[in-house]
Amino acid sequence: MVNDNAKNTRNDNAMRKERYSERREQRRQQRQKRRVERIEKAELALKEETRADIVQQAKHILIEEKLAERIDKTEESLNRMKQELRDLQKEHREKVRKIRTELGVRRPVSTEERARRRERAKQHLEHREKTLELINEIEREHRDPNEEELYEILPPKEALMASKMSYIELAKLLNEREHPTFYNKEWTRLSIQKFVEQHSKKLQEIGHVKNTLQIANAKRSAAVRDFAKKMRDEVLPSIDTNQPYLTIADELNTRGIKTRTGGEWGNVSVKRLLDKIEEL
Repeated sequence: MVNDNAKNTRNDNAMRKERYSERREQRRQQRQKRRVERIEKAELALKEETRADIVQQAKHILIEEKLAERIDKTEESLNRMKQELRDLQKEHREKVRKIRTELGVRRPVSTEERARRRERAKQHLEHREKTLELINEIEREHRDPNEEELYEILPPKEALMASKMSYIELAKLLNEREHPTFYNKEWTRLSIQKFVEQHSKKLQEIGHVKNTLQIANAKRSAAVRDFAKKMRDEVLPSIDTNQPYLTIADELNTRGIKTRTGGEWGNVSVKRLLDKIEEL
């Protein structure tokens, strides 16, 4: 996979260089075409015109275009020399790299650079530990005290996912505490996700975005089941459920028994209740 990415990158770079060379050649040809046209026009003016200003302007054009042509040739020569330098540098780097590979050594690093890298690694470690400490603290403070209910409502896997704090929630809370990323930027969903994945063993309580609609629907379904069981066991034994729905609804309303949402009973609500009881 890495080799494929490197190969694609080299191909992209080669295509960009080729397109750049084509555009540069097109611009050079356009300049050359304009130069030829101006020179021809100026030479014609010197032969046919007699006005002093036109004649003088034609002379100026010939001088200017001659100098411009010299500049173009100089630029072409300079570009060739630059390319030769780049090719030579590449050849030299490859030779040195080959020698180091044969010797089994790495590129030498200065003492200052090694010290700088050690200090950077130390700072990164300290920031990581501080971030882990803050995340665990935030997770404990914002844990839902009623999250155990989710395991009674949802399947175990979905309940575990729903009980986790989302990436977006954690990013917001870290930013509110003014604790930036290691690169001194605000936390985002992606940066939190990457950090959590790198420390998954220590951050098992942080997860995906909560599906609040799914949780709400699950809680509603559980409430409907509980209400249906209560009606079945405590109220309906004293009512003939073989009667028309409207008759049952009138009797429930007469007794002052409300629907699950606190409303009056009707044909539809009675039918739904009896259907739910049959499912239990």
